[in-house]
Amino acid sequence: MSEVSGRAWAFFVQAERHGLVDLDELLRDAPVERRALEERRARIRWDDWAELLARFAAPLTRAQVIASGRLALTEDFLGGLLRIVGVFTNAQDVYRLGTQWTGPSMYRSMAFTYAAPDPGTVHVTIALRARYRPSEPWFLGMVGVFESVPELFGQPPAQVRWTVTPTSGDYWITLPARTRARDRLRRVVDAFRAPHTVTEALVEQQRQVSVQLEALRDAESGYASLLDTLPTAVALFDAARVVYGNPALARVLGLAPHEVEGERLAKLVHADDLAALHGAAASAPITCRMVRRDGGIAHLEGVVLEHVRFYGRTLRGLCANDVTARVEVEGRLARSEEMRRAMVEVMPDLLLRVQRDGRIVDELGGRELPAAVRAQLAPGASLTALPLGRPSDVAAIVAALALGQPHTFEWLLDSGATLEGRLVPLALEHDALVFVRDVSRRRDEQRQLAIAERMAAVGTLAAGVAHEINNPLAAVIGNLELLTEAIEAGLALGEVDEVQAMVRDATEGARRVMRIVASMKAFSGGRAAAVAATVAPIDVEAVVDSALVLITQQIVQRARLVREAGRPPRALAGADRLTQVMVNLLVNAVQATPEGDPDAHEIRIRTAFEDGWVVIEVHDTGVGIAPAALPRIFDPFFTTKPIGEGTGLGLAISHRIVREAGGTLTATSQVGRGTVLRVALRPATAEVAEIAAPAAPAAPAAPVPARRARIVIVDDEPAVGRTLIRALGDHDVEIVATAALALARLGQPPWPDLILCDLMLPGLTGAELYQRVCQVAPALADRFLFTTGGAFTPTTEEFVRTHAARMHVKPLDLARLRAAIALAIARDA
Repeated sequence: MSEVSGRAWAFFVQAERHGLVDLDELLRDAPVERRALEERRARIRWDDWAELLARFAAPLTRAQVIASGRLALTEDFLGGLLRIVGVFTNAQDVYRLGTQWTGPSMYRSMAFTYAAPDPGTVHVTIALRARYRPSEPWFLGMVGVFESVPELFGQPPAQVRWTVTPTSGDYWITLPARTRARDRLRRVVDAFRAPHTVTEALVEQQRQVSVQLEALRDAESGYASLLDTLPTAVALFDAARVVYGNPALARVLGLAPHEVEGERLAKLVHADDLAALHGAAASAPITCRMVRRDGGIAHLEGVVLEHVRFYGRTLRGLCANDVTARVEVEGRLARSEEMRRAMVEVMPDLLLRVQRDGRIVDELGGRELPAAVRAQLAPGASLTALPLGRPSDVAAIVAALALGQPHTFEWLLDSGATLEGRLVPLALEHDALVFVRDVSRRRDEQRQLAIAERMAAVGTLAAGVAHEINNPLAAVIGNLELLTEAIEAGLALGEVDEVQAMVRDATEGARRVMRIVASMKAFSGGRAAAVAATVAPIDVEAVVDSALVLITQQIVQRARLVREAGRPPRALAGADRLTQVMVNLLVNAVQATPEGDPDAHEIRIRTAFEDGWVVIEVHDTGVGIAPAALPRIFDPFFTTKPIGEGTGLGLAISHRIVREAGGTLTATSQVGRGTVLRVALRPATAEVAEIAAPAAPAAPAAPVPARRARIVIVDDEPAVGRTLIRALGDHDVEIVATAALALARLGQPPWPDLILCDLMLPGLTGAELYQRVCQVAPALADRFLFTTGGAFTPTTEEFVRTHAARMHVKPLDLARLRAAIALAIARDA
């Protein structure tokens, strides 16, 4: 770019004549050659000129730089011209000529303004246009120029008050008093005595003006060509219309270039931005919306240009980039941020950002969490300091943070609510996100789902269980009736063997009923089992047997039952919950098998140890599952069965139970050929078995002789009490029917040697009776043994687990009970 006229080089020539600079040294390694500078028609890049001025001013003081500015008016042609002009005009006109014509023609990088507040004062401001190199020496030199202008007319120097920065100068010039007419006449004579006549000077001036106009036209033509190639949108305009718009602007507006030029600004510029465009200061950044041909809005961001010369006209301009895509993205981001804030305000879950050391650095949401919990999870707190209950939980969180692995943990509040935390590491950072939610409601819903599924399964099993129980009960009742008749008729000695057979058959039938009840208990589980799985080493063959006790009758009505027992090692699972899974899978297989031809179909149960997993498979030859439905069979409430035959919960609950035990439940199926449901469980290692296996009460290896003792039996069932009196005939037995009576009996001497207490009693339970007796008579705490037909509340279930060694399950094993009583009496002796 060429912004400085070569005529300005005369300043440095005069400076060398006055000994202020060595031109050869000044131009050493300079970005411009002397030959180019000496061409009067040459034009020089402003940044190169600023470099020369910086070198020139480096060894000088500011005062010397100002003084050097006077040399600019000693150049022969310019000084002579100004002297001739001074004959016909005054100093104010010379200043105006310099700022409106001479200065802009020599320095295109500058913007000049001129004002004459009164006949003796001139105010000139000069500003360096944007993107040009600053040059304080240039603006200082102009102080000397303005001071020396009156001297060209034979007048004293002007007084200049100035403010200068590297990019601007503000000059208030006070002119000397006007010269007298005689002095003006002398100046005329001196002018005509000058080396050039007035006519010659004017001719030379006209020639220079023509040269400058030609150069200006060439520059403007090149300027327009340059603007045409710019990727940046450029518009030059007057007060009402666009005079020039480059192709980049036309593309932004969706118009042809000729459609832009001459178009009204009010049509192209958004109405709300038009006033701002006209009122913006030079080089001021501006964002402007323009209207496209299709009615859309284009967003432009750039600067406003002032005093742009374009083919003889002074215009304003806009040079801007199309930022429509960025504005749209920012708008979407703003809407996303607004949506995020709205979501955070209503988000029930608490979102934490956690560093690797566990420190919480940020939190969002958590509207439904208690305030006390929010306080514990505020920024600055440590996730590893939460009262999670077990050291292993904290250790697992620390390990997950250190390794950058996902982890899920639970936090039980004092109120009984349960919080779940899901830790998710961030891939691109060293932090992690933790989602904290109250899962109490979900756990309740899961429990209700489990209960609903059990109720549905109980309905399915009812007929088969009734058949299984009625058969052995028929043997028990029939043999007992025959035995009663025989006793009433009087037994002959030869009939003893027959009586014994009847007793054995009745006993076996009763034990079979007991096994069915045990299987039903395992299937139904307890309230605690519906909430959390108790994982322990279990025998999967026993679990399968327990499930078959309940479901065999339904199976044989529709298919042949085949059992392949692979005798795998013990697996990690909950026995009662796995029993529920097996019943669900078998019921599903039965319902998938058509009725009417049991010999044509088969339900096969296979157990094995494969690839490190304990496997249980249920095969059926039923209708199968369509490929489109197969991925959804584990979804809650999804069923392929007809309405009324399935709840859609069995497989969903089974899938969850197996997953919570650390295993998998998968399915393969072919339409018309059947389905295979495969359970894979983790095997129980020796270490796990040692930790997880519950301690089973061990009966004494050999009968222990018992002394005669006082025994108090607390049981509300009279028949059970009479049976125990008969079984413990060697002891002094006292029956108490309620806990209240027992508490009164045990509250004072004589103390019994043993208390045999039923767990489920009317009023106070056996557990509550035990706790109260321990308060009034602590010595009796070790003399309690317990009987139970089943625990129905969380409190009693927990009591059964903590006192398992002293617990005897009904129907009672009399031999084991007698041995335990003898051992307790002997220990207390």
